[in-house]
Amino acid sequence: MKKIVSLTMALLGAVVVAYAALPDKTNQFVNDFAGVFDSRQAMELEEYLATFSDTTTNQVVVVTIVDLGDYEPADYAQRLGQKWGVGSDKDNGVIILVKPRNEFGGGAVEISTGYGAEGVLTDARCGQIIDKEMMPYLQQGDYFEACNAGARACCRLLLGEYHDNWDNDQADDDDLLWMLLCVALVVACVGFFVLKPSKKTVALRAVANADTVAKRDAAVARAKELKISDEKITAALKDVPKNMERRLYNASTPDDFEKLAAAALALGLSQAAIDMVRWRMPEYTFKFVGVPASCVGVWQ
Repeated sequence: MKKIVSLTMALLGAVVVAYAALPDKTNQFVNDFAGVFDSRQAMELEEYLATFSDTTTNQVVVVTIVDLGDYEPADYAQRLGQKWGVGSDKDNGVIILVKPRNEFGGGAVEISTGYGAEGVLTDARCGQIIDKEMMPYLQQGDYFEACNAGARACCRLLLGEYHDNWDNDQADDDDLLWMLLCVALVVACVGFFVLKPSKKTVALRAVANADTVAKRDAAVARAKELKISDEKITAALKDVPKNMERRLYNASTPDDFEKLAAAALALGLSQAAIDMVRWRMPEYTFKFVGVPASCVGVWQ
């Protein structure tokens, strides 16, 4: 019995410590707990975000931390947003969380949005902000420019797009989306049951989707037997490296990745492109994970 009580207390203590790791709320929009900004940079971004908050109903808060502890980036940012109450009563706050690369592990970046902001800052848009605006700076260790670019991109998307009757507008958009989906479904069904790809189309697809040199050569030979023009065959061959790159992204293990990488190299995909995909694999040095109302990037 004493062992059970001791174990329970230990587990409760671990939970308390985990929650205690979340910093207390400040009155700042820029919270550089990791100390990666200089005072001028922090003041510059603080003034921009304060002005944005004053002129809109949205809030964008930047937080840098030294260590995530046992939290995943998405969980940490979501809990921090809830604890701090970021955003107005419309729950339209945004937290940009950055953990620098340090002795506690690789770097991490997360954009977490409240329900009132996720209609504009969708998963896809958050992913674009991280991938295109922030990650180039993060990989260079320029944390301020990464946060500055990410925050300003969020503000540009939010500016003027949130208003009191947003829910009604969103409902109208949802109705239109459902109508378009229904039309697309009907068209797809008709195409599936009525249209059938020709032998030449199937042959060209086999060329484009070949995953070994032998399969590619056999598919090309079949295409020539069907008297498909050299121009079309060449176009299909150009798609082979692109399709191999997509397969690399879907590799489930490092061993599968390396096997595909060897085949991709033989099929014309450049070593630089393969290395870039390798950087983005979770088993290697980078991953990108979409989660509800947030996007995560991690680099080592």
